[in-house]
Order: sequence, then structure tokens, then C-alpha cells
Amino acid sequence: MVKVLMWLAVAALGMVGAPAFLQAQTVAHFLEIEAAPFHACGRVADGSVLCWGANDQGQLGSGKVRDRRFARRVHGIWSPVTAIGTGESHSCAIAALGRLRCWGRNAEGQLGNDTQTGQLVAGPVAGPRRRFTAVAGGIDHSCALTASTRVFCWGANPTGAVGDGTTQNRLVPTLVGGLPRGQVEIGTGYRFSCARNTVGAVACWGSNVAGRLGNGRAGDSVTPVRVTGLNADAQALSVGVNHACALAAAGLAVCWGATTLARSVTAPQRNRAWPRRCRLQDCRSQSA
Repeated sequence: MVKVLMWLAVAALGMVGAPAFLQAQTVAHFLEIEAAPFHACGRVADGSVLCWGANDQGQLGSGKVRDRRFARRVHGIWSPVTAIGTGESHSCAIAALGRLRCWGRNAEGQLGNDTQTGQLVAGPVAGPRRRFTAVAGGIDHSCALTASTRVFCWGANPTGAVGDGTTQNRLVPTLVGGLPRGQVEIGTGYRFSCARNTVGAVACWGSNVAGRLGNGRAGDSVTPVRVTGLNADAQALSVGVNHACALAAAGLAVCWGATTLARSVTAPQRNRAWPRRCRLQDCRSQSA
């Protein structure tokens, strides 16, 4: 058994719980961990998915609506899983042949099954069969990357997070408009989404509150806009609830969006509508 040190927000208390070792007697070792605000899921060596934490919307995939302090196996997945993603109250996994299955809350269509009915166990997304390679869960929408390097999104879309040029919620995976092939990484936050391509450029779409899109402008965008100042050198991408960061050349961290929590107690708290660069070892001492 491998122990994983985790801590999750405690919804009832409105605070972050103390770090604690996750216990899962059936686990050989975790290959991947995805943590949402109130639950988390892990992909393990035997190809299964284990989830734990809050379960008021069925986001643990256990078939019941009951919070779990211990990791439990997700039901409805019968083939080895290659990738997982978690949203606020839903979760997704990619199984054999790139088939995507999701479970949990679905009021905005974030499960992609062409309904708005939640699921207590994993179920397939609707639409043509595609070979998915990566999946990311936002607060109430989802995005996935295909083997053909295209990006599809679905779910809540009032700010354009689906990226199809509209603000209409989408109940099935929908191709992101204006984003060519060649995408290699995706990320989702609170009603915005981002993708990194093979040449190191990053594009974002959806809500631009606090400068989440990184294009130096105000206003949401229903189609992808390029993040400015990256010089096509992004090597990795990470998207938070209200901000995003990319790892650039020479070990530089490039971040944009909300900076409610400053990097140090003396740093001013200023949102960034365009990326700011700093070396990883110096970020904590620089202003946000």
C-alpha cells in the first residue's frame, strides 16, 4: 500500500483540513492524482480509479450519495484508465480506446451525455466515438483533448468557456472553434479554458474576469484568444480557478489572472490581464 498525503477543503467548516495520509488498502500505487475543492480522484496501477471526499452530487462514482473518508473504487469503468479529470462536483476518466466516461453533477451538461441528469456511476459521453487522450474538469464545464490534437468542450457556457462562438450551454462534446490541430495540453478554471500547442503558444477562452485570458484586454471571449507575452515558448500549462500559469524557457514561470493570494505577505495584490514572468526560485519574493 502506498500512502498519499492529501488535504481537502472542509465544506461544512469553510476551511482547509489538515494534511492527512490517504488510506486505501487495495492500492498498489497511484499513477495520477486530481484534486477538486471538496473531492479527489486517483488513477492506480491496476487501471482503476479511486475517489474520496465530498459526494453530495455523486462525484465519487460509488453509486451512492455519501461522503467518503477513504478511497473507493469508481463504478462503471471496466477497462484500464489512462487519464482522469475532476471538476467542482463531477469527475471524468479516459478508458481503453480513448473512450471518455464522466459522473457526478450534470445540471449544466458537464458530463457530456446529452442530458442534464446527474450520474452516480461513470457513464459515456454522447456523440461520435473519438479517441480522447486528456480531460480537464472546470467548475461546471469540461474539456478534452483528442488523439488528433483537437479540443472539445461542453457544459456551462454563459461566458464562452466551451469556445464554440456562443454562450449556450452544450450537453455534448463540442469542437472549440478557431483552435487548429496541434494542441498538446488543456486546462480549465472557473468558466474559462486554455490550451497549449506544439509550438509553445497558449490560447484561452471564456470568462476574462481578473484577466484570466491573459490577452491584456477586458471582456469575455467566446472563441480562443492568444495569451500575450509567451513568445511561443510555453513548455507546460496549469490552470487554476481564476488564474493560469505556464512554464516557459529558462525556468521562467509566466502567470496571469487573479492574484487574490499574493506570493508573499509583502507583495501587492494586483490582477494581471497579461502574463508576468519570474524565475521559479524568485517568484515568492516578487510582486504578483
